[in-house]
Amino acid sequence: MQGARGLLVYWPGIRRGVMDDASRWGSARAQSWGAALLTVAFLSPWVPCLLHGGLLSGEHLASAPFAAFATWLPVGCLVTGTAMLLVRLLRVEQGPSRRAILLAAGASVAGYALLAVALLLPSEELAVAAGAVAGAAVVPLGIVWCAQTKVVDFSSMLFRGALIGLGVFLVTRIAALLPVGGCAALWLLCSAAVGAWVAQHGGRGRPKEGEGDDVRAGAEAPLSLLSARGAFSVIATAAIGLVPFVLLSNISPGVTVENFTFDSSTGLLVGSLLTLAIAAWARCEKPIAPTLFWTVFPVCAGVLVVLVSFPKETFVSTLSAGLAFAFFSMIGVFAVVCCAHAVAQREFPAALVVAPPFALAAAASVTAGLLADIQASSEEAGAALMVVAMAYFVCLMLAPAFQLRRLRQAMVSDGGDEGADGASRLAFDEACELLAAQRSLSKREREVFGYLVKGYTSPYIAKALFISDSTVRSHTKSIYRKFEVSSRTDLIEIVRSLAADGS
Repeated sequence: MQGARGLLVYWPGIRRGVMDDASRWGSARAQSWGAALLTVAFLSPWVPCLLHGGLLSGEHLASAPFAAFATWLPVGCLVTGTAMLLVRLLRVEQGPSRRAILLAAGASVAGYALLAVALLLPSEELAVAAGAVAGAAVVPLGIVWCAQTKVVDFSSMLFRGALIGLGVFLVTRIAALLPVGGCAALWLLCSAAVGAWVAQHGGRGRPKEGEGDDVRAGAEAPLSLLSARGAFSVIATAAIGLVPFVLLSNISPGVTVENFTFDSSTGLLVGSLLTLAIAAWARCEKPIAPTLFWTVFPVCAGVLVVLVSFPKETFVSTLSAGLAFAFFSMIGVFAVVCCAHAVAQREFPAALVVAPPFALAAAASVTAGLLADIQASSEEAGAALMVVAMAYFVCLMLAPAFQLRRLRQAMVSDGGDEGADGASRLAFDEACELLAAQRSLSKREREVFGYLVKGYTSPYIAKALFISDSTVRSHTKSIYRKFEVSSRTDLIEIVRSLAADGS
């Protein structure tokens, strides 16, 4: 009776607490889905133009204004992305101002509005201006968008990226079913939604001064060519992979295997589904980033190289071309996720992370357009694409060898590959959490600490957390100082002792 009476007395407070928790969870979930939908709205009008209509039907490109818009949008993106990257390297800034953010949002909406007018008149010159204006806003909006990304584990972000890829596929399929005017209206609606969001939230959500050790700053760290090199090394594999993906989508119209057509559209679908499967598997197997860099991508590259070596006009050769669309589409999804995750770490300025992939993709699109203008034969275009794809495949397959060499060197300097074999995994993890709390480790230091005591080396930790090697070494020194030790062996011994003691 007393228990029931106590429950009745405290029930209103318990109910309010549960409702508040549910409300916060529901609000966070709604914000997450809203951000994903707005990301789809941001990418859906831009990706088909980047691929020169590769995700749209031929009827849309039959319109001269529409084709002019799709041709000049990558040009505007390339010019603005390169300019922003150079300015960011030559001059230290505190980040884009509120006025610049609003200007970028307005340029995006104005570009698609001009496209609608150009289709009504029709006017090819106005469509050229519309494409250049809309393209100029792509990189600034991408930087603002990634800067709002919250820090989550990479596997969860990869899962969201795969869903966004599926969303982009669905929106572009809907756009392909609409008439040209309806497609332009859909793009204008997407751009208006993104512009309204940027106008309301742009410039917010930046890390405040003193907000944790992770905020080294993007907006405050002095810039140099060395910092640019570090930023690009984090996203290099994915960013460079965008080049053959864009070239393949623009040069090759697609291949047919057993009445099934493989093109950039189906490639995006299959690539997103594969990424979704990898992300779901990654929730049980961590860390996922080194596995992708050192196992999944090289194996896929090796398989494609073997299949491409078969004679042309055979089933295997045709199948390899279709699989290439899926593989490079997966690289494209992975590149977007890498950019968002790298910016969320707050280690590098957003412009150094976002501008290079966008500029590389736009440059590949412009190059494909020039190849079409000079009327290169399909054999010549295919040979050029084969050289680019093979070079990327070779880089992917050689990368693990260089990484293993660095790992051996790091293992010598870090004290060997030691881990939690001496104690049960559960007790070891609990000891890590207890010691991290006792020694007042920051959030990022806890992540590095968890990898250190399990035997992972600095290059591996850098890949897993999408940070630079120098940052890993900096956090390692801080951890050693807080634990009052001088080596990883001493650090592991402290954890093992606590785990074995069991208290």
